[in-house]
Amino acid sequence: MQKIDCHRHCSRLSTDLSSLPESNNKLEIEKVLLFGHNGIGKPGFDEITWDWYLKEKDIIIPLACDFNFTQPDITYAEQSLDRGFYGFGEILLGHLGALNKRLNGIKYNDPIPLEIFNLAGQNSAFVLAHANPLFAEDFLSAIKQCHDTTFIWAHMAYDFGQHILPSISQIEKLLLENPNLYFDISFWTTDALCMISHLELLEKYSSRFIFGMDLTKNYESMQNLYYPSYNKVLSQLTLDSQHNIYYNNINTLLSRREKKILGLLH
Repeated sequence: MQKIDCHRHCSRLSTDLSSLPESNNKLEIEKVLLFGHNGIGKPGFDEITWDWYLKEKDIIIPLACDFNFTQPDITYAEQSLDRGFYGFGEILLGHLGALNKRLNGIKYNDPIPLEIFNLAGQNSAFVLAHANPLFAEDFLSAIKQCHDTTFIWAHMAYDFGQHILPSISQIEKLLLENPNLYFDISFWTTDALCMISHLELLEKYSSRFIFGMDLTKNYESMQNLYYPSYNKVLSQLTLDSQHNIYYNNINTLLSRREKKILGLLH
């Protein structure tokens, strides 16, 4: 089944990007969304991502993330979109590991992040972000204030502190209250089998979930390790729902942005 992986990191550990076409083919992955680690590592990942995009335009979709969320970053965000980045991500203002890093103290609903997120919406781009439940209130505030921007909440809002998914009713409430919200289902540090209890939700709202694996290095060996758990879960859905989650939903967002890049949207 045709797939797009919406959650692939391009860190300095990613020495095997040259093997990406071959590893993708083995799982019928047509494209990957590639980005750095905003808020944890040093800035500079965007240039690595862009260089690889120029080498592999057929299979890489670049997202920008080199923000300190200071005033100059508004201009940088505009330049990134003008350059051809498809959106911003992975934004890690709500990541537990970022608490003691360079972006500690900056909130999703602070003025500069909000301005950057609104820029995404104005350009038919999207924002992929991580928000552990500890930071969910700030993130949801940003989603509501930037109502013309599409947000992808990484890891299905998994709580990495408590090691648990939000309940079915909690996720359904978020989807119903926030029409500009999607969830990606990337679970590298845990296991996609945690979604087994949420199969009914995935089926009912298959138009709002997006496949991704959160791989950071050794892509082929990691996907061989983690993909079987995705297959075990998603194969229990109807074929239409599988297509939505694996491909259609993110492809719709990408197509909208591509039309803007090509000047077909105003």
